[in-house]
Amino acid sequence: MQFVIADYETTSTALAYTSHVLVTHPNEHLKLQEHIGSRFNPDTDNEVSSYETISKMEYLDMFIGEALRIYPIAPVAINRQ
Repeated sequence: MQFVIADYETTSTALAYTSHVLVTHPNEHLKLQEHIGSRFNPDTDNEVSSYETISKMEYLDMFIGEALRIYPIAPVAINRQ
């Protein structure tokens, strides 16, 4: 049960931090929105995205990585000088 709670906590914290970065940086928000929107066909909006489609979104991966670099999940374990 402890692993489930620990996993939930890190996921929710990561989502909170990335949401915070999106709100505080509107230019990056628009850039990410355009990047994601370019990967989908407007005629098939009702289709669920696949893992392959999401894994090919380089900018999304860079954005999440940068948000987690700025706001690490476990700041006690990752100490920056």
